[in-house]
Amino acid sequence: IHKEYIGAGAQAIKTNTFAVNRVNMQGDEELSEKLITAGYEIAKLSAGEDAFVLCDIGPVQQIGENTALEDEYIWVADRFLSLSADAFIFETLENYKAPQKAAAYIKKKNPDAFIILSFAVMADGFTRDGVFASDIIDALRGDNNVDACGFNCTCSPGHMLSLLKDTDLSGITLFA
Repeated sequence: IHKEYIGAGAQAIKTNTFAVNRVNMQGDEELSEKLITAGYEIAKLSAGEDAFVLCDIGPVQQIGENTALEDEYIWVADRFLSLSADAFIFETLENYKAPQKAAAYIKKKNPDAFIILSFAVMADGFTRDGVFASDIIDALRGDNNVDACGFNCTCSPGHMLSLLKDTDLSGITLFA
């Protein structure tokens, strides 16, 4: 599938690791590591010199109050960093705080890393966590650890366009 995207003109592909973390894998650290490694290696092999590989880090689900989201995002990022990864997309996010801290961690380890934070907003502009789209943009504007931010899925392209028209996008690189 990666090669089909590249053949169609894609200049970047994502690893197939969207839901891979220890929370989603019911605490199975070994399985999580294997899936992250395989997902990255397959994407890198497919991309060759023709495309960038973005390490796909999907949302970590909060289970009760004991799940340390920031720690889990960093754990996943560390697996990718150990494979010499240098481009990351945190996607379908509901809140910016833990991923923003993970972005800072990645930049500390690799200042040249490229990081996108992408949020799932509903048609009304709110994430499931109740954070409004413009508040996300305001919080990330000027954060040197985040290279691009924006929105993906949940609402239709028409709703997203309408939402973006009403949002101050100055000072950011937009991902939608």
